[in-house]
Amino acid sequence: MRMVDCRLRLLPVLAGLLALSAPAAAKEPSVTITGGLQPDGSYYRWEIENHSSSPVVSFEFPHYAADMFQVPKGWKAKSKFKDTPGTENDPWTCKAWVDSPQDGIPPGGKVSVTMRVVLLESRKGRGVVKVGLADGKMLEIAGVELPCGPSFFERFGLLITLLILIGLVALIAARRQHRGRAGLGVGGNRPVDSNLHQTSNSDRA
Repeated sequence: MRMVDCRLRLLPVLAGLLALSAPAAAKEPSVTITGGLQPDGSYYRWEIENHSSSPVVSFEFPHYAADMFQVPKGWKAKSKFKDTPGTENDPWTCKAWVDSPQDGIPPGGKVSVTMRVVLLESRKGRGVVKVGLADGKMLEIAGVELPCGPSFFERFGLLITLLILIGLVALIAARRQHRGRAGLGVGGNRPVDSNLHQTSNSDRA
């Protein structure tokens, strides 16, 4: 009986250990952002859906080379576009917010936002969108399809390739010139055999 009693007492402990070792169930994100570049390539459209218990009262989209940002009715917006200098610490962004949580995205609700981009300058990429809730939480939604800037190679690849080609041509020319000088000898004259030179002097004598 005592042995059976001890085993029964161990059951809750084992159950707790199994619960800790089991992988945690995937938690549904509080806010989801779906969508991205549209088929014609001129603009992006996203749907922001609120799965939390608090209204969404703000969101901020980073971008590259956008020139227009459309937000839902009742929202305010402030954007920094191409004509305003952007830096790493102060990048180009499109922000939107509401003054009252009642005007935000309610729990279970969703809205659409649109951003127009300059076709030849932006590239489709992935980034982080910041979303603010009425309860004060600030969420960072990663993996959102966004208009991004060209890569380093896209910006300077042609220039780098030209510089490399110029350097190779100059190196080849310098090696050929060095080989030519080595073949002629010092001073540009061919080396003379000393034995032949002595023979010619004895003949003259």
